[in-house]
Amino acid sequence: MSTLLSQARLRACRYWPFASHAILSMVPTPRPGLGTLAVDQHWRLYYDEAALQRMNAEQAAGVILHELDHLLKRHHKRAKSLVGEGQWEAWNYATDAAINGDLKAQDIPLPDGVVYPERLGLPDGLSAEEYFRKLTERTGDQEAEDKSQDSPCEQLGDSDDDNQDDSQDTEGEDRQPGSDAGDQGSSHPGHEGTSEPTAGSADRLEHPCGENEASQSVEPQPIGASGSCSDGRQRPWELGPPDDDNPGLDEADQDQLIHVTAKNVLEREHSQESARHRRWASDILNPPIDPAARLLNLVRRYCDLTFGIGERSYRRPSRRNGNPRMVLPSNVAPLPRITVIVDTSGSMDAEDLGLSLGLIRKVLNSFRIRDGIKVITGDTQGQTKQLCLSDPKRIDLTGGGGTNMARIVEEVLETRPQPQMILICTDGDTPWPTQDPGIPIVACLTNPRATLPEYYQPPSWIPIVELCKGDVT
Repeated sequence: MSTLLSQARLRACRYWPFASHAILSMVPTPRPGLGTLAVDQHWRLYYDEAALQRMNAEQAAGVILHELDHLLKRHHKRAKSLVGEGQWEAWNYATDAAINGDLKAQDIPLPDGVVYPERLGLPDGLSAEEYFRKLTERTGDQEAEDKSQDSPCEQLGDSDDDNQDDSQDTEGEDRQPGSDAGDQGSSHPGHEGTSEPTAGSADRLEHPCGENEASQSVEPQPIGASGSCSDGRQRPWELGPPDDDNPGLDEADQDQLIHVTAKNVLEREHSQESARHRRWASDILNPPIDPAARLLNLVRRYCDLTFGIGERSYRRPSRRNGNPRMVLPSNVAPLPRITVIVDTSGSMDAEDLGLSLGLIRKVLNSFRIRDGIKVITGDTQGQTKQLCLSDPKRIDLTGGGGTNMARIVEEVLETRPQPQMILICTDGDTPWPTQDPGIPIVACLTNPRATLPEYYQPPSWIPIVELCKGDVT
């Protein structure tokens, strides 16, 4: 292994001691002519000795930490459910800006020509998804503006001088996503991994590893160009899935390294600069629970059971038992008697109502018997509406005024038979009952509880399920 690479890895371990195990677990793979350091989604660290000679140890360590951050944050997996066709360049810019902004805040140097948030005209401290959304929105607005302003004469009036100026654009100058110039997160053919191999490189790509590996060069990549660790798209110069000849890390080893790193962060990192690392580690070690799954657990806890169909339970032993020394379970199924209150006040927008209806549908689909589920919609300004629910799409969401959940809950408690459970879907901008009625009440909030004023905070005896806006996962 290269001496310069060893020095850079040791320097990276000094910067991030909590990630030393992960840094040293990346598999060094020489790639003469690559022009930079890059990592694929199998934790192979591709390096070019000539590129290392052009960097100092601190800059090379910064590039290693940049690539490692792609892996730790699983950018190649997050991209699969988010990025559409033609948006890969924007995603690479977004992930690079998020990582480089964090490294800059930690005073970790990087080579010239990499992407920082300010170069994209965006603020610091955003996530990759937030940068991606802003970049795609900007690109859509720019395309619409170009279509409205461009004329046939303007489109045919590009001169050779303009093209020559574009070709001389350097890596240190500002460029917007979509340009042809090589940059970290750019659409360089080798960087994106979608273009065909260039002429004369077929043999190199077909046999990237072997006896003459040290003499095999590849197309040079821009400084800081990431491999498939950023988006999961294999580059032509990568080795592919791990095997005996081309070692790499499988999914189980990757997950173990990520969890070990996260645990080290929480145990060792206590500085102010490590706040983002600690948030990431907390999410890894304590992943958020699916709101629908948590709600279903609460519903099943409070529902009666009918015997004869469904699941098995030892709550009531089976009567058809030929062996008196053995206790057998009986078949049971939930028999819900639930009242769902959907807030239709003016503060509930279309997204809030969509979250509420989606939640109701998930609850309904988990039960075979739905006759006991009722829905009340409305606000304090209009008449509440009670329905026997069979299809949430048929709910008539009426209202638009204010909301007083305390008053609506009182109306629900006056009905006979009383519900076993009251499920409230609201943004939380409402008064709540002051006394526990003895019937379980669960509040599903479309806004985070922390954002509610003190006088609208639900009482402690009401379990809270927070629904995250825009959460597609």
